[in-house]
Amino acid sequence: MHHTSSKRTYLATSLAALLGMACGQPASSATPAASDVGSATSDGGGDVGTADAAPGDAMADTHADAKADVAVDVGPCPDHAGAYAVTGTCTGGSSSIPFACYQQKSCDVSWIADYRIWAGTQTGMDYSLSNPSAGDKITGHFDDDTSGNYTYVGTGIECDSTMEKIEPSSATSLCCDPVSQDCGDPTLACVLVSENVNGKAVVTTGCVPLAQTPTAIDASCSPGSAAVCAAGAICSPNLGGKSGDPSTCVKLCAAQGDCPGDQDCVVLADAPRAGACLPRCKVFGDSPAGVACTASQVCSIIVVADSGAERVMSATCLVSAGAKAGAPCNSASSCAAGLGCGDGTCRPLCDSVHPCVAGGTCTKFYFPASKPLDGALGYCK
Repeated sequence: MHHTSSKRTYLATSLAALLGMACGQPASSATPAASDVGSATSDGGGDVGTADAAPGDAMADTHADAKADVAVDVGPCPDHAGAYAVTGTCTGGSSSIPFACYQQKSCDVSWIADYRIWAGTQTGMDYSLSNPSAGDKITGHFDDDTSGNYTYVGTGIECDSTMEKIEPSSATSLCCDPVSQDCGDPTLACVLVSENVNGKAVVTTGCVPLAQTPTAIDASCSPGSAAVCAAGAICSPNLGGKSGDPSTCVKLCAAQGDCPGDQDCVVLADAPRAGACLPRCKVFGDSPAGVACTASQVCSIIVVADSGAERVMSATCLVSAGAKAGAPCNSASSCAAGLGCGDGTCRPLCDSVHPCVAGGTCTKFYFPASKPLDGALGYCK
């Protein structure tokens, strides 16, 4: 039977390392959702991406739980609910998702990975799941109460992976819902946490102590070792046109419907159905809608969750490293205003109204299983 060594860190989120996507080529790592985005993975044809959560104060030291082998009840529906680290490979040499939440109610089960949900049934140690909107299917088997394996089959891709259960360290539980705040205790809040599992960091949600006097949404905050914002929010600096302001409590979300009409649910790292509500910005100066970014920020192409929690492209203001056209890049926020990261190089943004100059070709941003803010949005190549 497996045991897991894990270190849990509350994400007093700086969200500074944003938009970790590969540039200008088909996906280099694929998830069961056909798209893996965030700090530990890379996808896509331009550097669109998610907001990666940066670790904050450590709340617990590494610990190891040694478990004796015990007989597993293989009745109709043994309980396997929990958080799992995932390791595996997919066709084309890409990697599987790094993390999944397995939720169970009697024999009805669901599997939440990144942003997409699969649902199905479990019988004995076996389970079968599907996602009707995408046509994805997962069949899996638990070896014991802490580990198992699965095969994912989607459009043009197949993955074989193993799962190892993550035991929370100082969090009371993992895989909570940041929108409904289902920790079941008013002194706890569901926020993003980072687990270091066998030397690999995975980001998920967990129930952690709430500050005695939590800060309201949109108010200034100071990241700390507790959940400093009111339940349902997270403390983040320099986002959404607030550069230079103190850190601000921003609303957590799972999909577009959780945010005000002028904001998008920006996907945070690889956490399951966890994002932050941030205002859209003007990709081009003459864009009809969106906020104008401050001088130290750029309007960056980023991945958001739509009303069905599927990923689409949008744009929000992010602190930029300011790299000029032609400079190497690893994310959209690497580049100066008006540029995007394509093929590992900062290149001018373009669309049907803003064509490339000097004979360049407008190459669409590539993101599997999603659609762009504007079907013609891309980078000049």
